[in-house]
Amino acid sequence: MLLRAAYEQAQGTVGEPVVPAQAALHAGLEQGSDRYNAALSLLLHDGALVEDERFEGVGAGPHENVVAFVLAERALDVLQEE
Repeated sequence: MLLRAAYEQAQGTVGEPVVPAQAALHAGLEQGSDRYNAALSLLLHDGALVEDERFEGVGAGPHENVVAFVLAERALDVLQEE
């Protein structure tokens, strides 16, 4: 759910920044919830999203110093695997 919402936010463009907190709202996930944190951690672990240092800031959760991520090439593979 979160990846699909992030993909839509990036308009399917690899390298485009996404804000998972906004994508979570679209996906029906509550930012900071266990489900949201687990989904974000999995997407980072799988390499579907990568941290975008251009958008460092203060956020919440396990990646509190990063508020935006970049849609990675791996995201396309993960979406096809669904």
